[in-house]
Amino acid sequence: MTATQPQPLRTFLPPVRRSEESHQRYATRMLRVAAAIERLADLDIDVRGIDLDRPKPVITIANCAAVRHLGYAVPYVFGHDRRGRMRRYQVQLEGCRVEWDVVGH
Repeated sequence: MTATQPQPLRTFLPPVRRSEESHQRYATRMLRVAAAIERLADLDIDVRGIDLDRPKPVITIANCAAVRHLGYAVPYVFGHDRRGRMRRYQVQLEGCRVEWDVVGH
């Protein structure tokens, strides 16, 4: 038996073009998130989390009275947890999905 030579690392790396496209997608998502966070900050709404690993970034916010200024929100998750009944609402803002939970309603 003869030992096979390891393949050069370059064969395992994606082409540079694909990597550049990926970077461009993330850069676009980050610009959309920055614009949405700016609008949320103007409304004094706290951001709890950001998920960039989706085609539409998801921004999780705290539930407060100011969320009514975001426009019509769609409830899309219903359930129960230790705090009682729960609904998760979402609204589109600057190309992002903004979501928050309402508990005990």
